[in-house]
Amino acid sequence: FAVMDVRALADNYGVLLQPELRWLPFQNVELAIGGYIIHGQCKQPSYITMLKSLDLLYLHTKVSF
Repeated sequence: FAVMDVRALADNYGVLLQPELRWLPFQNVELAIGGYIIHGQCKQPSYITMLKSLDLLYLHTKVSF
């Protein structure tokens, strides 16, 4: 949670959520799906306003030998 100006909290804030779901179907195999959800509002140009439309979804696989 990021706040650019405390006096105008309703107009200047940013939130990054990173949910992830992991599953271990077999020994030494790991599968995960998750994402980055960016939401915020800033009156002045900032990283939050630039990244607001760049939400990301990912699939992670890992096999250990």
